[in-house]
Amino acid sequence: KFFFDIIPLRMVFKRPISRIGLGGYRLNDTYEHQKLVSAVLSSPINVIDTAINFSKGHSERVIGKALKESQVPRQDLFLTSKFGYFESWQRCSAPQDEISRCTPNLSHSIHPDFLQEQIIISLRRLKTDYIDSYLINCPEEFLINSILPPSEVKKGFLDRLYACFEALEKLVTARKIKSYGISSGSFSNEDIPSAVPYKKLLDLAHRAAKSEGKNNSSFKVLEFPANLLERSQLDTCGDWARSHDLEVFVNRPLNAAYGEHYYRLANYPPAGDYQQVLDITRKYFQERLTDEETGDLHREAYSGLARMVEELDQRLPKASSVITLEYEVHNYIFPFLTEKLKMLGSACKHADIFMKYLDSYQKEYRHIAGTGISEFCYQKFLPGTDRSETLQTHAIEYLVHHPSVSCVLLGITQQYYLDHALHILSNSQNLKNLNLQKK
Repeated sequence: KFFFDIIPLRMVFKRPISRIGLGGYRLNDTYEHQKLVSAVLSSPINVIDTAINFSKGHSERVIGKALKESQVPRQDLFLTSKFGYFESWQRCSAPQDEISRCTPNLSHSIHPDFLQEQIIISLRRLKTDYIDSYLINCPEEFLINSILPPSEVKKGFLDRLYACFEALEKLVTARKIKSYGISSGSFSNEDIPSAVPYKKLLDLAHRAAKSEGKNNSSFKVLEFPANLLERSQLDTCGDWARSHDLEVFVNRPLNAAYGEHYYRLANYPPAGDYQQVLDITRKYFQERLTDEETGDLHREAYSGLARMVEELDQRLPKASSVITLEYEVHNYIFPFLTEKLKMLGSACKHADIFMKYLDSYQKEYRHIAGTGISEFCYQKFLPGTDRSETLQTHAIEYLVHHPSVSCVLLGITQQYYLDHALHILSNSQNLKNLNLQKK
């Protein structure tokens, strides 16, 4: 039996939540992910977090399917979703001056009319009558992309937040949500353009509640990224939130921004066969390039692939960020490979030779990068820590036991990740029992 470490949710909820929750950012509407969500629902984890735009809506849909088939009573679950972002082709009833253009294909709004549209969609997809907490997702987009004069931006931002809070309080009254909050990566009281001034939020919420004839607001949750390398919001906004009886959910526990780079806080095993696969790949391309029957077009393609193999191999000792690797594979390596394979056409009888190399390369890259960031973390943030556990275990446990954190949201997309989360909860029980024995 696994330990279910809890912090009592005060005020509205009156029930415990798990210290680890399912973060739905990468969930898709597939049978495998539905099965995984069902496994989470059957575990001690009772927090599920998603957003209306996650995986183009598929995250909410797959969660809804699992909820519909689950035997777990709805009141035993704590379900959050978010609104704010929408793609350019999607309908938005907000006035044009209430829409922030983030990119050519992505926009954002927190206008009450848009909120009313979004909550209906979220409830339908999630197949539920209510959402425990509906969060405004990244309201700082208005601050970043506003066309208002600089002197008017902050006031315009707070006015819009207040209008949205009023609409959210009405949704509480209508029993479509039980509470609301904000998810942001920019909580700060410093005088910077994109800062969401968290200490002003309670006053806005109180005023919004009074407009609905209530003595207490339903503003209950703040969510933001935090991890071993990003602690500033925990020490400022997190401490403040907990001192005011707000729940703190943290996301991105293993993907850390540090300096100018992103790092995956995880260990990976070595490829094991990298040198062997490299030798086979080199031999394969060398044979193709020296074959007199290889045409000029095919020779150009083989030459390009061979050069890429050598370039990747030379970069391997300097591997530093798994997230950088994933970005480069998706945006550069795969497009390049596709181009060369089109040139080869049906003549490429063993086209998978490069894919086998790339698979081994990525495994070795992850191992080297993981070893590097692990050593950095152990020296700077975890001195004296027992290294028998993985870095990802220590990184999650740091947040699970942090006094400002209510729940750590993990991107659980595989059974292994769920097993790992339950292992951490079990370790928490063992630690708690040991501390009780010492007392």
